[in-house]
Amino acid sequence: MLAHRVSQGFTLVEMIITVAIAAIVLGLGVPGFQQLIRANRTVPEVNRLVTALSLARSEAVKRNATVAVCRASGSNCSLAPGVNWENGWVVFADNALRTER
Repeated sequence: MLAHRVSQGFTLVEMIITVAIAAIVLGLGVPGFQQLIRANRTVPEVNRLVTALSLARSEAVKRNATVAVCRASGSNCSLAPGVNWENGWVVFADNALRTER
């Protein structure tokens, strides 16, 4: 009588094909996923800036004064070329530039 062999696992060829298909799928999917991650990091920062601009506008109306938003260097405004908006921003009311209505 012939004994039947029971299959236990994958053959080497099946495993190589599976790894190759997985590598192709990952190679196509990872760049798109990185773009999604970058976009998800940008949205909260944009929302923070829009909130700061809305605050400046509402305070200008409430105070009847000029309210500015500028690049931050610590807790102060900075016009220096090396200071970027990435460092944050400051919202402040400037009573010296009071608007007349």
